[in-house]
Amino acid sequence: TKFGVVSEIAACPSGSQFMAVSVDSNGNFIVGDNGRHAIWRVSPDGQTVTQVATYPVDNVELEDIGLMVDSDGNYLVVEDNLVAAHFWRITPSGTVTAIPLHGDRMSSTASIISSGDGNYLVGSYRDRAIFRITPSGLVNRFAGVPGTIVTGLARNPETGEVVVALASDPSLRKISSDGSLIAEFTDLGYAYAIIAESGR
Repeated sequence: TKFGVVSEIAACPSGSQFMAVSVDSNGNFIVGDNGRHAIWRVSPDGQTVTQVATYPVDNVELEDIGLMVDSDGNYLVVEDNLVAAHFWRITPSGTVTAIPLHGDRMSSTASIISSGDGNYLVGSYRDRAIFRITPSGLVNRFAGVPGTIVTGLARNPETGEVVVALASDPSLRKISSDGSLIAEFTDLGYAYAIIAESGR
């Protein structure tokens, strides 16, 4: 099905490689760039592109990145580098705060969403699992998704159920709000990311 015309709205410097995007309350696109390990802000019309911040990494190897804008307008970034996940909070003005992860080991990232209770859910493609992370960085395994590579997450705010996109499986998975029940949701085709309707 053809949904519309695809066009470039903005260009960023050579060497950038984008892996994640979110939208802030002003309609700006917040872009995670794992090529430069940087966060960019793109105006709704694409006319203004601003590098907000760069964040430190263990090496320059390209890895997966997840990004979301929290309820305070900060940018939450998860990226794996040298087979370990890292977590940063970045203010719109560019102040970067590293949040040390502790608790269960999470070796990779792919996406981050709100868990609806003040915490976050992060998909890990190497671990084939979803983890719950508190704002202070405590990590607990939320659910395993055996035999598949987790790439995208969305949460139903009414039921708390989580829908998971998988890189190696043409169907979505639905996970109960407590992480205990995993079921095939629908055959969609291979997907990398999903979003909830109306930003929910």
